Amino acid sequence: MFHIHPPTCVILSLHTRSHAIQCGSNDNIAKLYAAITFAPAILVSTANAINATKLALGRRRDQIRVQSGTAAVAAAAKRSKLGMKPVALVTGANRGIGQEACKHLAKHGFTAILTSRDLAKGERVAAELQSAGLDIIYMPLDVTSAASIEQLAADVKAAFGRLDVLVNNAAVYLDEGVSVFDVPIDAFRVTFETNFYGPLLLCRAFMPLMIERHYGRIINVSSEYGSLAHMGGYTAAYKLSKTALNGLTRTLAAEARRFGDIKVNALCPGWVRTEMGGQHAPRSVQDPMADVLWLATLPADGPTGGFFRDKQPIPW
Repeated sequence: MFHIHPPTCVILSLHTRSHAIQCGSNDNIAKLYAAITFAPAILVSTANAINATKLALGRRRDQIRVQSGTAAVAAAAKRSKLGMKPVALVTGANRGIGQEACKHLAKHGFTAILTSRDLAKGERVAAELQSAGLDIIYMPLDVTSAASIEQLAADVKAAFGRLDVLVNNAAVYLDEGVSVFDVPIDAFRVTFETNFYGPLLLCRAFMPLMIERHYGRIINVSSEYGSLAHMGGYTAAYKLSKTALNGLTRTLAAEARRFGDIKVNALCPGWVRTEMGGQHAPRSVQDPMADVLWLATLPADGPTGGFFRDKQPIPW
């Protein structure tokens, strides 16, 4: 299988927009990162404390993994198999755009698998959505861990035997406005671990299920910050990680064609109003959902290898 080296700092399970972090990880970790101005000396001084928190979370992995065998998963799997219901999985989904994507997919006939690194938050959000009558289940995922990704793929295969839609939504945004000359190399590594290597490993892990059924839809949540046509200075770690994700989208789309009706596209949600995005953002969290549903349900003659916002192509 494929493995990546752990970063020297803990990764936050986040979904991001172009101008703010939308945290889906433990609050104490978020506060540590919120205090970081990304001067190299400051980052180094906090690395040990943050890494210790990551190690502590890692010890909970065995506890977290048992959640995939809960009655909720079994019941959802039974419904999916009996009714041939499509299954969608969203990463970084305990808040923000990821949570909204789960809600909309469930409302439109999918069994939605809500994933997040934070066990308590993920379970709580999933339970709230279930109580509203939505077909949503929780499965734990650390997108920076190859072992976690492999376990998730095995659990999904055992429970459902299929995955129709994969939404790579989890990301970090750590270097807003920082010069490329000043961003610590560790910040680049942390950003690429989550924003690029995570989606790459997830696509590799779930592509076999799609190939088996000759069908699948992969949505990589990117950003116009990754567009070379609009590339400028500053925020280099985030921008370049999204450029890499866009390149992965093109590569996967080209190679997946030979396996049947498998489509891979990138989506720019824009700057949306969320808890961390702030109230001054021009877009609501519902605005990107039309794109999510469109890309998740593309017909056989729909686009692949594209980069979209509001169902319109945007420059690479």
